[in-house]
Amino acid sequence: AVVTFAVLAALIEAQGLRVKREQGDSWLPGDYGEFFDVKIAERGSEQFFSLQSGEIWNGRIAMIAILAYVVQEAVTKVPTINTIPFF
Repeated sequence: AVVTFAVLAALIEAQGLRVKREQGDSWLPGDYGEFFDVKIAERGSEQFFSLQSGEIWNGRIAMIAILAYVVQEAVTKVPTINTIPFF
């Protein structure tokens, strides 16, 4: 399962690098081309940049949450999975 995930992630990243090479300076991080393009907002619009900023913040919050799990496990010496009631 881990190897499959790594291969899929590598394929998606390779697609992003291919698109970056084609678009040059107009490429933006997270732009993986037509295959992954959902067309939620017109590229370069105020809504596009607002959504892009929101995604950056979501990623930062997720990283802080993972760090909190690591700290909790280090302090309490109890695996995080054992603190989830439905597992």
